[in-house]
Amino acid sequence: AQYYWVKLLSARHGNLCVVGDEDQSIYRWRGADIDNILRFEKDFPRSKVIRLEQNYRSTQTILKAANALVAHNLKRLGKNLWSGKNVGEPIKILPTRDEIHEAATVVKIVRNESLQNHSLNEIVILYRTNAQSRALEEQLRHNAIPYTIVGGVKFYERKEVKDMLAYLRILVNPNDSVSLQRIINFPARGIGQTTLRVLNLYANRHRIPLYQVLCELEEVEGIVPGTVKRLIAFYRMMEDYRRLVPKMNAFEIADKIVKEVGLKQIYENTGRVEDESRLENVNELLNSIDIFVKANPEENNLSHYLDEISLLTDIDRWDPDRPSVTLMTLHSAKGLEFPVVIITGLEDGLFPISRTFENPEDLEEERRLFYVGLTRAQEKVYLLHARQRHRFRNGEYGGSSFQSIPSRFLKEIPREFTITVSPEGRVRQEHQRKLSLRKRAKTALLKSLPDENSKYKIGQYVVHQVFGRGQILGVENSNLGTKLTVNFANRRIKKLIAEYANLKISDEQE
Repeated sequence: AQYYWVKLLSARHGNLCVVGDEDQSIYRWRGADIDNILRFEKDFPRSKVIRLEQNYRSTQTILKAANALVAHNLKRLGKNLWSGKNVGEPIKILPTRDEIHEAATVVKIVRNESLQNHSLNEIVILYRTNAQSRALEEQLRHNAIPYTIVGGVKFYERKEVKDMLAYLRILVNPNDSVSLQRIINFPARGIGQTTLRVLNLYANRHRIPLYQVLCELEEVEGIVPGTVKRLIAFYRMMEDYRRLVPKMNAFEIADKIVKEVGLKQIYENTGRVEDESRLENVNELLNSIDIFVKANPEENNLSHYLDEISLLTDIDRWDPDRPSVTLMTLHSAKGLEFPVVIITGLEDGLFPISRTFENPEDLEEERRLFYVGLTRAQEKVYLLHARQRHRFRNGEYGGSSFQSIPSRFLKEIPREFTITVSPEGRVRQEHQRKLSLRKRAKTALLKSLPDENSKYKIGQYVVHQVFGRGQILGVENSNLGTKLTVNFANRRIKKLIAEYANLKISDEQE
């Protein structure tokens, strides 16, 4: 419609100037039409085309790789970007085992780049779908690397994730009135705000939790009989699930609730892109719970899982103003630039996304999206793919990782511009890392190079606002500052950067 308005407005005087790049047309799913650019010279035969081919951002290697990639598209006018900058480093391709190893490798890249005088603000991590941020966020948090999500919200703050976690929290702690109010009418079951106000007034008057009110509905005035029945049905459903908690691990109970309550069905087959993203996030949360259960065979119940999530969702509240790594989808990255670009999830079915395989135009748009990602980089590009990845298929969870094929786009970049790198050393999966930390905490970690100028000393007791009281087991230098290894309650070993952790030294011993 906008294109036709432009044609009408300029029809008489022919005074029209447009700027566009068909190789960066990535919003077809929002109604953008690349043909507006491709047919422009035909619709405006007197127009003069000026190709802006000199690029002032990227190295020669990055541009040559991007040119070769996008040349596989048929629907383009054609141009050849060039740069007066230096040749630059080859693009690094890093195969990884799974999404956890991929995220741990990203952390290693970030640390190495920070040692090479790149601030965290100069590094961006890109992914195809929002759900991919979960594993990345967890690894960044575990390693005390601050990050910012651009064009979206952090994984555990997304509505559909908070809804699902609210159900799980009620099962462990029915007195969590905030979670209860979130889910009592989600999915919709005819319990409105007026009813909630009546229930809350009763709870406040009698100084009891909201959940307990559901046991005393016969005493509550002002609720119509039909709504009372729905409240009783909800209460009985939650009680049935609560009785299952001691008998099931965290994944089994979460999977059962998602299927029976319908937390995925409300997002399925709606045709809305945002609902597709929400469905991916629900599936990814189930993925994370399954990984947790397998990583903690002796502590795999729902309570332990929620404890772990509570730490993850609180740990990054220390100082929002400090430098941070940027995370965003490739769509959000258009128009931006960073010295260091890390693109994750380069596997067929994920990027390019599987639904584009049957449609050549959709596949070309995926290629343009990858082109946009490559050309965000000023100096360095890292491309990561996993050999296997936890995924749901056909609405059912397979219980294990699915084998992945490297993205076809990787083969479209000439080898002269890339180098395949095996991540240095063996990066353990998260559960292996935790077990190793516990075993080494009292021995090897004490041998770390000490930071003699630090006010923190081995053996001191400290208090953290999230983790509670703990004893310092190690004090060492790092590129981010003084790194402390602290043994908190329940043998939780944490590595913290002292400058960000806001620890208080305690003179009291246990």
